[in-house]
Parts: sequence; structure tokens; C-alpha cells
Amino acid sequence: GGGGGGGGVWGAWSRLRDHVVDEFITNLWYRSITEDEDLPFALRRLLDVSFAELAHRARALDLPGLLLRQVPCILTQQLEAFRAARAAGGGVDAFVRLTPAAADKA
Repeated sequence: GGGGGGGGVWGAWSRLRDHVVDEFITNLWYRSITEDEDLPFALRRLLDVSFAELAHRARALDLPGLLLRQVPCILTQQLEAFRAARAAGGGVDAFVRLTPAAADKA
């Protein structure tokens, strides 16, 4: 890894970043090609810069406005989509009466 020491948000980010780079890049395929650490190091730096920018933008976020205006709208849209999908599938009772094997096939 690239050193995920420290606590708080940055420490948690560092551990997550290291895990992602190690698991999905270095250990999965990169190490079988080369032992060179330049690419994993560059990826960690790129992810760090991206995370710092995201954190900076998040500080400017109107969280109360987001929570009070946008989240309820998003949840309502998701609930309506779920209800429409359920109705298209025959409603609640269509899956209750099926055996687990039949429900998997449906």
C-alpha cells in the first residue's frame, strides 16, 4: 500500500484508496506484469487529488437545502419507480404465491 496511516477522514480515505489500488490494480494484474511501483503510486496521487477536490466541493455544499429539498424528491421518484416495476411484475401478490425457485425464474 501507499501508507494509510492517520485517523479521521483522511486516514479512512487512505485505507480505502490503498485497498482499491492494491486489490483491483496491483494484486489483480499489475504485479504479474512488473514489480515497478510507479503506476500504483501515480494512481494513489491522482485519487488523492480527486478526493481533495471532492472534499473541497462538499464543504461548499448546502447540506440543509439538499436534505430538505432534493433528497425527498429523489426518494419519491425511487418509490414511484419501485411501485411501477412491482405493478408491471404482477403486483405484490404475484411473488408472494410463488415458490422461491419460481420467483427466481420470474
